[in-house]
Amino acid sequence: MKYIFSKSFILALSVIFSCLIFITSCHKNEKKEIFHLTGEIAKPADKFGMPDIFGKVLSGSAYIYNLGSGEIIIALTQNNEAAANNKFILQTNKPSTYKTGISTLQNVEIMYLYDIVLVNDLDKNILTSYAVHSKNYTETFNLIPKLISEKITNNNFGYGLAFNNSPWPFINNNIDLNKSINDYFKIAQKTNIDPPGGGSPCTAGGEGSTSCSISCTGGYNCSTTCETGYHSCCYCADTPPDDYGPHCDCVKNE
Repeated sequence: MKYIFSKSFILALSVIFSCLIFITSCHKNEKKEIFHLTGEIAKPADKFGMPDIFGKVLSGSAYIYNLGSGEIIIALTQNNEAAANNKFILQTNKPSTYKTGISTLQNVEIMYLYDIVLVNDLDKNILTSYAVHSKNYTETFNLIPKLISEKITNNNFGYGLAFNNSPWPFINNNIDLNKSINDYFKIAQKTNIDPPGGGSPCTAGGEGSTSCSISCTGGYNCSTTCETGYHSCCYCADTPPDDYGPHCDCVKNE
């Protein structure tokens, strides 16, 4: 049996086929919209006096070090810097999903809000939150616009969240992931009132305090915020060979 198609029918099929090719081509060339952080966040009070860092959108590249100790170091190298000066440290009890290792983010935006650090991977379009369940966490989170908070894909929680801008020579691809930050400070444990790893007693913070900050030689500073059940400890390690500058972290209450 022979089928005879009219010219108009063949023309219609040609048009439909052409449209399908055009639509497919458009989808292939369509660029996915990149989400950016915005500085338009109603921020909590700048309790540590850090106007250049707090609540600002910081851009650059970042290395994320998941140490065997459960500490996560986010080392940001901004576009005008040769090395990573700004570091954000989340102390965790190593949840079941925790994996030791190093990851690289070539194009990133970071915002520090004391209780929360937002890390926006622009290449993968993934927004991750690193946070501590401090007494002010809920208040801080609620200040983040819904447009941003709804974009958060991954949430990482710990018992302490710190900022540090002193040069740490051990932050590189040859870092020993089995060591903790305190191991790198090379200070022997003393008494239970001393900071973790030893050294001088807490210059700022101490028992009963859930946050502290300190400035040390060279204008370097650090700050930390802790979960209930832990206390903050800030001190300066300015004496060689331990002259790594300020150190801020959270210590479990006795």
